[in-house]
Amino acid sequence: MLAMNNKFFIVVLATAIIVGSWVFFATNSSYQEALQSKFYYEIGNYKKAHELAQKAYEKDIYNKMANTVMKQSEIALKYTRYIEEANEYLEQILKISKSSEVSKVDTNRIRIMCEIIIEGYDKLKPSMLTPKDIQEEARDMRDKFVKLKEELFKEEI
Repeated sequence: MLAMNNKFFIVVLATAIIVGSWVFFATNSSYQEALQSKFYYEIGNYKKAHELAQKAYEKDIYNKMANTVMKQSEIALKYTRYIEEANEYLEQILKISKSSEVSKVDTNRIRIMCEIIIEGYDKLKPSMLTPKDIQEEARDMRDKFVKLKEELFKEEI
């Protein structure tokens, strides 16, 4: 009989903890925003994720989920900005290459763009939670610029 009472007590206690946790998360706006920010992070909207996580963190500095999503989305945003910048540079280089004559100034501009992207990749700090697809895309961009620099300026290297 005593063992039966202990099992009943444990089930009631566990249920109370689950219900209490659910009520806490359902009524705490900081945790609601943190959960929303996690959703936006997972679907790749890192800007919205960062905004929501920052708001949640400002409401409750002990909200570890908000803090984690905020830091991870900052890292992901750095990756996406790097990729966007690399794509812009590729477009500029393509435009320069289509002109009838490439001047010395244009050649130097291309070299500088290559160096900015190559060095910029080294400043990125991946983590275990950073999406692999953006890490790979950033690495691929760096590799394109390394190859481009080697091809265009091989006699100088």
